[in-house]
Amino acid sequence: MIERIHMQIKIQKKQKVLYLIGNAVIIALIIFVAIIPGMRKLQTVKDINETIRANIGKQTSTYQHLITLSKEGKNLEEKMTFIDNLFLTQQRTLEYIQTIEKLAQEQSLTLEITLSEPTTEERFTYSTINFNVKGSWAHVYTFIHNIENTGPITVLTTINIQPTGTLTSADPQDTTAVIATLTGQVPFMQE
Repeated sequence: MIERIHMQIKIQKKQKVLYLIGNAVIIALIIFVAIIPGMRKLQTVKDINETIRANIGKQTSTYQHLITLSKEGKNLEEKMTFIDNLFLTQQRTLEYIQTIEKLAQEQSLTLEITLSEPTTEERFTYSTINFNVKGSWAHVYTFIHNIENTGPITVLTTINIQPTGTLTSADPQDTTAVIATLTGQVPFMQE
């Protein structure tokens, strides 16, 4: 009888162990079934986030590149405008002559201008311009300097200055009257 009781106790212990192992296996299966898909979803979300971050990084890089290109484009446009303004065009001829006349007026000079039709030599097209200027030596000199530093490129090829007499002026150094004959070339751009 004692042996039977021991046997029953052993059987009960084995049943308890099997019951605990069975419950542990069931709990493990439930956890496995519940957590693994969740982990897969979590990994999928993580992959999507990494893809989004990479795309945002690429878009940011592209955006910064576009900003750089835009700035370079503006700089290039400014440089092209500057270069374009160095050349005389049919439309800007009157404006150029008015600028030269204004420079002469600022120096109180008498001015005659003749501008030839554009001529092409080799690859370059230019207009020849002749100035006859009358006034004081200092004002003629300033006028020559201003012509070479204003608007379209004006290359003076000949300068002939002759004294013509004296002027009445408050400045004793500014009394020599001169007549200057200037010949220059202005690059011309066909439109």
